Amino acid sequence: MQEFTILIVEDDGIIARDIQYTLEQLGYDVPAVAASGRAAIQKAEEIRPDLVLMDIVLRGDMDGIEAAQVIRARLDIPVVFLSAHADEDTLQRAKIQGPFGYILKPFQERDLAISVEMALSRHQMERKLRESEKRYRIIVEDMPALVCRFLADGVLTFVNEHYCRYFNQTREQLIGQDFFRFIPEAERDQVRQRYASLTPDNPAVTYEHQALAPDGTLRWQRWTDRALFDEKGNPSEYQSLGVDITERVRIEEALQQYNRNLALLNQVSQTLIATLD
Repeated sequence: MQEFTILIVEDDGIIARDIQYTLEQLGYDVPAVAASGRAAIQKAEEIRPDLVLMDIVLRGDMDGIEAAQVIRARLDIPVVFLSAHADEDTLQRAKIQGPFGYILKPFQERDLAISVEMALSRHQMERKLRESEKRYRIIVEDMPALVCRFLADGVLTFVNEHYCRYFNQTREQLIGQDFFRFIPEAERDQVRQRYASLTPDNPAVTYEHQALAPDGTLRWQRWTDRALFDEKGNPSEYQSLGVDITERVRIEEALQQYNRNLALLNQVSQTLIATLD
């Protein structure tokens, strides 16, 4: 089992030693005990524990709630509050700091063990989620494709760097704006109908349409839209991946024109041959 380090912040020496003994019996490492808010911050910076058990009422000019705020902001260490005071004002102040647990004194060993285990597990899950989101964001930002998310009315909620460069606007200029301004008016209804038709059973669609480039020219894009649904099955947001296919379309149009010219030339040739015969 991974050995976790826990910092105890408690100004009652007897209670602190009892908690320390209990945690060590449970297999946790307790290298330090702090008796004040400022000492807690200092110890947390020194030993970088995996968890802080923080008494709310401490001696000195900084209580446990203030100390927890600093520790969370600076070090991203989860805090479980300990307190014999359960009044509404104290609870509300503690909730604002987003604690990973709240234990009322006096408590049983089982209560302490469960609260610590749950707090550590939750923090590990949240950290993994943030790391996963960070990796995903890096991948999305580096993709040589247009990536965006938008609401049902077409208002953008996210765009990647390639999207910004393509339309020659900053992320701040794009977020909160309607992406339909980049689509010729004659094609807007068709685009809206395509992504609005998506359902939980059929959540994705791929289609092509023209787009207005920053220089005023018309270009072609291929988009794959995927709808994200809430618990009631209603679309809450759409995620879309697009690529510029202007060159492909131009080549296809040129090839079609070439084939038409070839067919016309063949027809003229046949007519001439028939005349000579």
